[in-house]
Amino acid sequence: MSARPTIRLVALAVVSVLLLGALPGAAHAQRWSHRDAVKDVAKQVWFGPIHKAPAEREGDIVATTVDHGKKRIVVRVDVRKLVKNKRALIIAAIATPTQPGLELTFDYTHQDVSLWDAIEGIGVDCPGLSSKQSYAHGFVSASFPRSCLGDPTWIKVSSSFSRNLATGEKFWDYGGSKSSSKNRSSPKLTSG
Repeated sequence: MSARPTIRLVALAVVSVLLLGALPGAAHAQRWSHRDAVKDVAKQVWFGPIHKAPAEREGDIVATTVDHGKKRIVVRVDVRKLVKNKRALIIAAIATPTQPGLELTFDYTHQDVSLWDAIEGIGVDCPGLSSKQSYAHGFVSASFPRSCLGDPTWIKVSSSFSRNLATGEKFWDYGGSKSSSKNRSSPKLTSG
């Protein structure tokens, strides 16, 4: 084989790799997805003992997915059943190198999501924060600019569900853990 066809093949391969790398969505976000155990909702009445509540479908987290892109972050939490409930929240806790206690709070009764600094107890102004939810498919998701978090080099995310009833019953589930007392977060996710 002469040098000329070899050079053409190498050049074609280099151009192909460069073009594929320039396509939208090609390796521009680091994605983490975790499948959580089903039927692992915990229940407690007032300050009594903690029991498993496997029949409790509402808020039973089955998956958490995070996309940390160059411009936006998307967090999605899937549950076995999503219902309008005034006493329930899904929270995605977010840690960055400079902000360890941020929370995305999904108020799916009012079809709203907000970003909070849980340590300071104040809301974080985040233009461009949007959310989606599907009662039919059982998920909530939020998308927001990285700039709302100060363009962090990495993020860690965990998810949880909580519902309190007037009867003193409390139900919760941590996405990523079989334990009713510990939550597991994602590894450090860079912006890709």
